[in-house]
Amino acid sequence: MNNQAHNYVSGFSRPTMNRQYWTHKIWPHTTWLVCTLFTFLLVSCGGQQQSNSDGNSNGGVLTKLPKLIRKDEVSGQWVVASRKNAEMVLVPAGTFLMGTSKSMSDRIASGYSMNFWDEMPQHKVTVRDFYIDRHEVTNEAYNKYLKEQGGTSPRFWRDPKFNHPRQPIVGVSWDDATDYARWLGKRLPTEAEWEKAACWDWERAEELNIPTDATLWDEAILRDAVKCVQIYPWGNAVLENRLNFKRTNDRPTIVGLYGPGPNDGSSPYEAYDMAGNASEWVADLYDVGYYSKAPVNNPTKTSAGSRFTPDGRVTYTGGIEHRVHRGGMWNEWRMKELDVRSARRLHAPPETRSPGIGFRCAIDVDQVRTDLGL
Repeated sequence: MNNQAHNYVSGFSRPTMNRQYWTHKIWPHTTWLVCTLFTFLLVSCGGQQQSNSDGNSNGGVLTKLPKLIRKDEVSGQWVVASRKNAEMVLVPAGTFLMGTSKSMSDRIASGYSMNFWDEMPQHKVTVRDFYIDRHEVTNEAYNKYLKEQGGTSPRFWRDPKFNHPRQPIVGVSWDDATDYARWLGKRLPTEAEWEKAACWDWERAEELNIPTDATLWDEAILRDAVKCVQIYPWGNAVLENRLNFKRTNDRPTIVGLYGPGPNDGSSPYEAYDMAGNASEWVADLYDVGYYSKAPVNNPTKTSAGSRFTPDGRVTYTGGIEHRVHRGGMWNEWRMKELDVRSARRLHAPPETRSPGIGFRCAIDVDQVRTDLGL
């Protein structure tokens, strides 16, 4: 085919396809078509992104896990909640840094002549999606359980310092807490879940493009990830107006007291009182050296924990296993700000019923998907 050949696509012979014809006839139509197509795609993608980011849907079906949920008292089903009535908050799946770094441990040691070896090494951990109670379980909630299920009353149940309906339940053993959670179809959070909910600054992690997949972490990512670990739920400084600790009050304060406002002591995921007030039982057995051998994915210590003598010394013959509790407590005065750090691992015999230990619950996402229409 020579230069005079007919162009069957355009309908014009090549000699007639000069610059003037292209400029005045073809180009305007082409430009209009491209712009129209681009606008359509932009609007479509933008609308879909907005829908997903809100966790809402087309046609009333959720397209993303909601950040806040509650159980409807009438239907008994899980529903999307507002900040005013939320019962549980979402902690999305992903990887975070758990424990205390060597440099942080050295800083503590220089000021207090001690190390926290059980918090090291700081290591990456990946957890699945889960929901955790926004507040510690209250006396009011626990009373409903006792009326329906019976069981042992908490140790300080009749003491007016500890029985306000909105105070956290204290004086309960690890088994008491586990039974309560099971009654509600929930469970105790694992140690790893609790720590992520307490201190992982997910907004900064997003700004620094920290991958949620642990296999993508290299040395550079690890250096950035350190910047996302907060010492306390609200940041890296002890702010005494954001928590109840070192016997500032002579009792636990009502849950949510350190809520939205200038005294906001909430975690990055909007869970309250994760520092001070009541320390909280978690699912794990305590093992002094667990962090050096823990798996990356969803670690939970369920067997062969460290064993202790009645006076609290580690023993390799006999003794009893302890359970972990996290967050520090209102009546702790010896270690003060050290024990309310999010990485601090406290432990006690499971039958302990302390005025400073309560709990909160967690639930797997799969247990709420059907109710939420996911």
